[in-house]
Amino acid sequence: MAIYLSNSEISSILSPLKIGTGVKSIDGLEFDTRLIKLGQLFVALPGSQVHGHSFIADAFQKGASAALVEDEGVFESSPYREKLILVGNTLEAMGTLASFWREKFTAPVLAVTGSVGKTTTKEMCAAILSKSGRGSFSRKSFNNHIGVPYTIANLNLEDRWAVLEMGMNHQGELAELTKIARPDAVLITCIAPVHIEFFESLAEIADAKCEILNSMRSGSIVILNGEDRELLAGYDRWKATNSGAKLNVKYFGYTQGADLTVNKVTPLGHEGSRFELSLQKSSCSITMP
Repeated sequence: MAIYLSNSEISSILSPLKIGTGVKSIDGLEFDTRLIKLGQLFVALPGSQVHGHSFIADAFQKGASAALVEDEGVFESSPYREKLILVGNTLEAMGTLASFWREKFTAPVLAVTGSVGKTTTKEMCAAILSKSGRGSFSRKSFNNHIGVPYTIANLNLEDRWAVLEMGMNHQGELAELTKIARPDAVLITCIAPVHIEFFESLAEIADAKCEILNSMRSGSIVILNGEDRELLAGYDRWKATNSGAKLNVKYFGYTQGADLTVNKVTPLGHEGSRFELSLQKSSCSITMP
């Protein structure tokens, strides 16, 4: 079951500016009317070309039970006024709902970030974790200020795990997202000159990526690329300014001393590659396409 809220809970959590008398409850959350299901809350988000307000009628025709809007004129003039919830900012309101739902989700949450490899790593982690039972993970590359709260709000409380992909292209973005996500474990793949137009150096990118650690509880697991000097330096800077954080840090790489190592890599041409994976005192041979 994704986020489910009664009228009183919606009012308590969001403190809306106005709420229609027809808003009873919501069962799930969606911002794309093409995907709306019966009973869901439609979140009218601003877009680069057109505002989500333009799709309110479509959302209700598809079965939405309520809609979040951020324009009082739209609220007052809409024929669906009794089912609208007026807030100051629909994106912020979606984040508030996601944060509330995250508190109710008790299974472990893994967050994956890094300059490259986020989506592949997220998919691989989800595939591995699926062997232990049902879980949730970010759809497509839903890793930004819209995709992360959307994914969290649609977590099923019966799931045994969740994997979130989290990205950024400006300083401070991951700091805000991690306040909502509050991951139990974090994996950072690497630091590379991606979105370099918004940063002056790789060091700044590393610092921005390490913001994902800001809201982690003591004892939480952090998995770092032990081969990435920029990432390791960024983590050291983060640790220096967050001296009270006691995290359980693990490293992966090729070198001896890492917690998880890859060696004996054998290229197999079009068939992929084969390598030996070693974790603590155990090892196995992996073949990947």
